[in-house]
Amino acid sequence: MLTAENREQISELINREIARLNPGHLNQILTLKEAKRLADLAQREALRIGVPIAVSIADLHGQQILFHRMENSLPVSAQLAIDKAQTAATFRMTTEDLGKLAQPGEMLFGVQANMGGHVVIFGGGIPCCRDGAVIGAIGVSGGTAYQDAQIAERALDLFSEKPEPVSEEGRNRE
Repeated sequence: MLTAENREQISELINREIARLNPGHLNQILTLKEAKRLADLAQREALRIGVPIAVSIADLHGQQILFHRMENSLPVSAQLAIDKAQTAATFRMTTEDLGKLAQPGEMLFGVQANMGGHVVIFGGGIPCCRDGAVIGAIGVSGGTAYQDAQIAERALDLFSEKPEPVSEEGRNRE
């Protein structure tokens, strides 16, 4: 029987082989390991501001990679997080920006009625980009639309930060 650890190892091996056969393609994939890190960063921010959340990470096609729900999050937050991630990934924009385009008189008025009513037009869904291309999205639900967007933005900011290089001097001290 495959364990979660075995699945992750297999996934990493497959991704390495894809990268070997098609250099540059792996850059466009949000891995399970990265999705876990992104969800952890969102939870950290949610804990910091005191909002229990549900978080969903989707691939660039809007398919869910990972779902995590904190204790005491609102039951409705589970589906909303999933829908926010899917919306942000498939529309290639934040759910908040889509909401502006979905207002009466705007070009996408009524778009929220599409996809079985799962299109979200308020804050909390944000695409995840690498090298200028959308590779997935994060959907956060549990607080206000503003708090959800704040948590998702902070998680993406921390996710995209590159660790500072360690100097040769620093390596010798470790």
